[in-house]
Amino acid sequence: GTTHGDAQLRGRLMQHLANLEGVSVDELGVGIDQFILTTGSQQLLSIVGEILVDPEDIVLVAAPTYFVYVGTLNGLGARIIPVETDQDGMRMDALETTLASLEAAGDLPRVKLIYLVSYYENPSGVSLSADRRETVVDIARRWSKSQRIFILEDAAYRELRYDGPELPSIWSFDRDRQTVILANTFSKTFSPGLRIGYGVVPAALERPICDRKGNEDLGSANFNQQLMSRVMELG
Repeated sequence: GTTHGDAQLRGRLMQHLANLEGVSVDELGVGIDQFILTTGSQQLLSIVGEILVDPEDIVLVAAPTYFVYVGTLNGLGARIIPVETDQDGMRMDALETTLASLEAAGDLPRVKLIYLVSYYENPSGVSLSADRRETVVDIARRWSKSQRIFILEDAAYRELRYDGPELPSIWSFDRDRQTVILANTFSKTFSPGLRIGYGVVPAALERPICDRKGNEDLGSANFNQQLMSRVMELG
C-alpha cells in the first residue's frame, strides 16, 4: 500500500463525505491527496499533535472532552486549557475570553490548536450547535495573528445520529479549507477491529502528516483498506 492509503477507498470516501455534506465531489473543494487513511482516527489525532504541538504549546479543548486525546497531548508536553461549555457545546464567548487572556499574557503565539468533538461529545453527549460551528472557524481565523490556529474536528460519532437535526460539519464552514482538520473513523459505524480512520487535511499539512505517518508505519494495513472499499462498494 501507500502512506496516503488505497486510492480507490479514498475516492469512495470523497463521495461519502460529499453525500454527508449534501454537495457534489467537486464542491468539496479538496483533492484526493488531502484524504489520508490512518489506523483509526486516533492515529490522525496523534500525528496532528506531533507535527503542530511543541512542549508548552497550548491546545484549547471543551470542558470536558475526550480523555484519550488529553493523554496524547499530555505526552507531547502541551498546555491543555479547557473552555467552558453548555448544552450547545463550547461557548464561543468563553473561547474569545480565553484567547484574549492568553494574548494579554503574551501566550497567543503558543496557541496551536482548538480541539472539538463536534457530534455527541465523549463524555458529555453534547453536539456543538450549528451557529457555533461557523463562529468557531471565524474565531480561529481572527486570532491567527502570528501563526495559524488550526481546528481539529473529531467527527467520530457523526453517523450515530438517531434523531434531532442533521448538523453540518465545522469543516463545511472552512471555505478555503485551510483551517479545519477533519478526523473520522469507521470504528463507530462499521468495525472497531479494522482500525480504519481517515482525515481530510489542509493542503499545507498533507506532506508533514504523510512524512510523519510514513516514518511510523509505512502506511496503514492495506488488506483492511481493500476490505473496507469492497464493503462501501456493496453499500
